[in-house]
Amino acid sequence: MRTQGNVTQLALPEKDIYIVGTAHVSQASVAEVEGLIDGLGPNTVCVELDELRYRALTDDSYWKSLDVADVVKKRRVGLVFASIVLASIQKRVGNKLGIRPGAEMLAAARRAQANGAELVLADRSIQITFQRTWHNLGPLNRLKLLAFLVMAPFSAIEDEIDAASVERLKEEGSMNDMMSEFAKVMPQVKEPLIDERNQYLMSMVREAPGSKVVAVVGAAHVSGMVADFDRPIDRAALLEVPRPPVLQRALRWAFPVALLGLVAATHLRADPPALASLLLAWCLPTALFGLVAASVAGARPLTLVLAALIAPLASLGPALPLESVTGRIEARLRRPTPEDGQRILDDVGTVRGLYRNRAARVLLVALLSRVGAIVGGVVGGAWVLWLVL
Repeated sequence: MRTQGNVTQLALPEKDIYIVGTAHVSQASVAEVEGLIDGLGPNTVCVELDELRYRALTDDSYWKSLDVADVVKKRRVGLVFASIVLASIQKRVGNKLGIRPGAEMLAAARRAQANGAELVLADRSIQITFQRTWHNLGPLNRLKLLAFLVMAPFSAIEDEIDAASVERLKEEGSMNDMMSEFAKVMPQVKEPLIDERNQYLMSMVREAPGSKVVAVVGAAHVSGMVADFDRPIDRAALLEVPRPPVLQRALRWAFPVALLGLVAATHLRADPPALASLLLAWCLPTALFGLVAASVAGARPLTLVLAALIAPLASLGPALPLESVTGRIEARLRRPTPEDGQRILDDVGTVRGLYRNRAARVLLVALLSRVGAIVGGVVGGAWVLWLVL
């Protein structure tokens, strides 16, 4: 192994691999990638992109085709909203620095084509990465992540970043320190978001055709990829979308079943609580939180009424997700246009834009409805337990 600046060279018996660590909003990274590919003339160029992100990067109308009704129907609201939030933050930082996010990946793809090299999209599907990340989180961390997704677009992160700080992030020591702190704070997120992708990227790069391969990846991945260079990697296992264990799926119903069983058992006592009191204790907070959450998102009146009516049932278990109902109704009432999709990365960066954009508003209504159902179920369940115990 040999490292020079941001480029690490790894040697296999019949292949030389050059891994260049970049920052996704760095003009210097663009120039370095172009110079490296032109100078080496590789057989293959691997980039840290999957098919969806490559399309978003090369097709200016990608977000224009966003179908929020289909997103809600397939229960992918969280995945899509997370993608939009992260892309919006990157775009804001890029606008400040005067460069398009992912410009170095686009430059690598274009230089590969100009030099007659094969282009390999070496990263794992972003949807699988998000799904595996979500699977790793417990209930409390899931709520924290949902709160982050809602609040992140309004953070002033771009005010804290300049070109010099971006270039410092490519330094190995600085990046390793940051990854170490990240691992301490959110180990459940780091594994699928960083560690697993390091393995996947390294496996794809090792198997890339040709005797000379250039891999263009974010600087955060370089040290992990190098550490996985000689390790056997089961790429198929990294592509699996984990299903919750049978016990965990059963536990989703354990709370409502136990709650209903406890309520039924109390009526065998000599002085059971009134059924009306129990219904009020459950329905009032679940309906109220469902209504408030949809109201905060700026839902239409019909959606608000349905949120309040359905929340008591939706909070009982996973059979009737509140976000599916509110999201579908809101999508029918608002009817987002292709122009909403086209502007969505810019609009979610401000409160006014988020509420003005019809596609973003539908996603927000669905997402906050989910949060409302969860919180309402916790409060309602605690109230019922207080009455029956």
